[in-house]
Amino acid sequence: RAKRCSAVLRRMDIEVRITGRRLDAAAARANALGVAMYRPNKEQAQLFVNAAPVTDRPLTEAPNLLEALEGCAVVFDHELDGHYLREHCAQHGVVHIPGLAMYWPQMSAQWRLFLAEAGVPLPELGGDDYVATLLAKAAAMVERRTDFC
Repeated sequence: RAKRCSAVLRRMDIEVRITGRRLDAAAARANALGVAMYRPNKEQAQLFVNAAPVTDRPLTEAPNLLEALEGCAVVFDHELDGHYLREHCAQHGVVHIPGLAMYWPQMSAQWRLFLAEAGVPLPELGGDDYVATLLAKAAAMVERRTDFC
């Protein structure tokens, strides 16, 4: 996915840079994707996409993260809540898009694909509304079960 995503962004004349907790691994990934490494204090990102499971802990524990966030306008976080990143963004006027914002649309798309491959005729069952209804029922069941814990 990262290779396709970076290729699409570059075709749109959007510069893609990579950084990470382990700079050697990030450099290898950048090389594999054909993009450059992010250079702290030399460039600013407009959009920062966090794919590391680090934002539900204090951000100071994540090497290179705070430096990469400097000056960015929008942060997309793959963590569902990303509590500490959400707080950081609120304090610094940065738009924070939590992973939960992507979770349900992605889940819905995956189930539509799964049901289509399984031969379930979605249009007869209500198409996208049917999948959304099933996901809402599943979420409600989880909610009821966790209320007792």
